Amino acid sequence: MLETRVGAGKRWAVHLGLAGLGLFAFGALQFPAVANLGLGLALLGLLLDGRASARWLAREPLVGLLLLFALALAAGLALAWPVAHRAEDLDAAGRLLKLWLFLPLAYWLGGRERRILAFLGVAAAGFLLGRLAALDWLAPPALVTGERIRLGISSINHFALYAATASIGLACFTPRVLRALAALAPAARRVGIALWAAALALTLYWTIAAQSRGVWLGAVATAAVLVVLLGWVRGRRALVVGLASAAVIAAVLGLAAGALVAQRLEVELATVGQALSGRWGELPYDSTGTRLHMIGFGLERWREAPWLGHGPGGLTTVLQQTGGELAVYKHLHNVFVDGLARLGIVGTVLLQGLFVGVLVAAWRAFRAGTLAVDVALFALGGLLLAFLANLTDLRLFGWDWRNYWLLLASVGYAVPMRGSARSSAS
Repeated sequence: MLETRVGAGKRWAVHLGLAGLGLFAFGALQFPAVANLGLGLALLGLLLDGRASARWLAREPLVGLLLLFALALAAGLALAWPVAHRAEDLDAAGRLLKLWLFLPLAYWLGGRERRILAFLGVAAAGFLLGRLAALDWLAPPALVTGERIRLGISSINHFALYAATASIGLACFTPRVLRALAALAPAARRVGIALWAAALALTLYWTIAAQSRGVWLGAVATAAVLVVLLGWVRGRRALVVGLASAAVIAAVLGLAAGALVAQRLEVELATVGQALSGRWGELPYDSTGTRLHMIGFGLERWREAPWLGHGPGGLTTVLQQTGGELAVYKHLHNVFVDGLARLGIVGTVLLQGLFVGVLVAAWRAFRAGTLAVDVALFALGGLLLAFLANLTDLRLFGWDWRNYWLLLASVGYAVPMRGSARSSAS
């Protein structure tokens, strides 16, 4: 009887965990209530999986990091941060702690390739359908009008990041898709290739039309790293194919939107020149200049409270109190400087330890072959792009970026389940 109950409990845990994966993936970037329900089911399934999940959690170093980060937040609340913005600090602290919620998703993915591919496929389909539903089909194209678009996403820069990540994913999985389509009838194969190419073209178009320079530069750097990694793993022929594919995409984008890209980049060149010459006091408050002023402001605030910072929710109040050009902003547009001002050196090191830990796990999975090459390249590329984008526009507190991070981190963490956890989820 006891064995029957244990077996039934494990079946329920697996059902809840897998249902949570599907719901979260579909709702991640468009339906927060659905995504939250999925997270809740995945977490409940994890808790119900008994000793297997308990052993898994006990040996995960990021669980210990979570406890240390929570202690740092508690120390800041008790000893350092002003009572005047206690409510804001508590809310922001809760949002930061939620960045660890990828662990239940990673547990149920378990490094299993087919499950990961289904998870990413549902997420990509949900993102594309959600953006197409938000598109004004009667409006002229954004590349013609010059209007920046975000298609229902909270921020233009966030939308650009998600579209660029989708483009990287579609490019990474193209060889796998072509191999699968090769088994189909010619007519079906042509339709499949056309649809895949249209999806890639659409996400590239959205990336350009959002006109986020930071995302553009981050995407180019990420693509270069991925091509090098592909050549390292698959050899010179794969490197040549990767370089040729990147050159073709760059040429097409240059023909379609080269003037717009050049114009957006040239606007800030004078400010960059001033910064490189050391004339920071003369910098204008344009896009680049404002970010550079923010770095100086953030470092000054960090020196005032070097260990625990001014509080995760208190920086907005500090900015408003300046009364200057920066008073209209809620953050400092750089994850390191903003983190130091909010959390001090202690909280920043622990929080960045989370991102480093996930990236190292993805790298180890890539080196060890735990993940297929295309899955590993996408995970590494997405995590690298997310990091680079956070150097020019902070993205830690919104629900949509958090879910984007949870998607990438759960795939990149890819820690295989062992023992009864793996067998029960088979």
